[in-house]
Amino acid sequence: MGGSIRLHPKLGLNPHMTVCPRCGKDGPEIVLLGAQNYIYTCPSCEARSIGYPNFGKCPKCSSIMTRDRQIEEWERLPGSICDECRQKQAAAEAVVKDGGVYWRCVDCKSSGALRKCDYSERVRLAHGKGTRYEGPCGVELSKRDCPVCGPNKVVQGEG
Repeated sequence: MGGSIRLHPKLGLNPHMTVCPRCGKDGPEIVLLGAQNYIYTCPSCEARSIGYPNFGKCPKCSSIMTRDRQIEEWERLPGSICDECRQKQAAAEAVVKDGGVYWRCVDCKSSGALRKCDYSERVRLAHGKGTRYEGPCGVELSKRDCPVCGPNKVVQGEG
């Protein structure tokens, strides 16, 4: 039946609270897992899926996913992004549309946007291979140069 939930033998609907996937704050949703109480991982691209994936195939690369682990009864699961993160995302998009570039840190997982400057212009030239790239683009930083966790901390985490 479409839209029905197969009940878990002990946990019934198996409800779980959600968290914002960007900042980790409590989310507004409740996820009903029922018997789909597992996390699956793709061995090829490392994508993760909650519940049984579409015919066992990875949504990104179509490889067969493997069952990673059972979800604990107390676990909070990723939901939609919170209003605060949505506002930060909209502000970053506006900066990038104005000529800035996105950034994210591989160490502290923070992200944001750099306003239009000499550095962002060099990044756009590099993305355009000599001509200025007009679409959204960005850079990955590390704790060596991150404005959140680096030696010259400038801003609080963007999430």
